[in-house]
Amino acid sequence: MTKPIFGAVIKGIHASDSNPHQYGYYVETITRNGRMNNGEFYRCTDGKGDFWEYPITSTEVIESSGISRHDIFPTGLFYR
Repeated sequence: MTKPIFGAVIKGIHASDSNPHQYGYYVETITRNGRMNNGEFYRCTDGKGDFWEYPITSTEVIESSGISRHDIFPTGLFYR
């Protein structure tokens, strides 16, 4: 599996069609340490301020062309 680039469209393969977090834009890869829920996760966003994480093994990259962070985050909203 190749690592997606910023803005790639990610699909949660276990999410139902009615789940609003089934698709999201890739933001970053995070690593959780600890006894529960450890491992690598993709942090995703809907582009409207909502963020969530998916385990890497539970995702599929739909479109990996990526987009500019300014297409997702209006100027000054994300980086302050």
